[in-house]
Amino acid sequence: MEERHFFLKFFDGKAFAIMAVMMSGGIGLRVSGLAPERFIAVFYTGLGASLLLAGLLFGRNFGKAVLADARVQNKTEHKGE
Repeated sequence: MEERHFFLKFFDGKAFAIMAVMMSGGIGLRVSGLAPERFIAVFYTGLGASLLLAGLLFGRNFGKAVLADARVQNKTEHKGE
């Protein structure tokens, strides 16, 4: 049985600092008007598409790992008979 961890332990302090700087920079760039809306729209579309693709690939690899584990467990159960 795996031990459950608090979700904020996923990142360390440095990762939270980087995330805060990037979020503040993105919000500041939009609010300041330095970047045109078209640039921001294209950027967010590209970012969203890449995150979607990464999520789909993660799900596919996770599914393959679960199926492979089930096959291994199934083989070990049949050997024990």
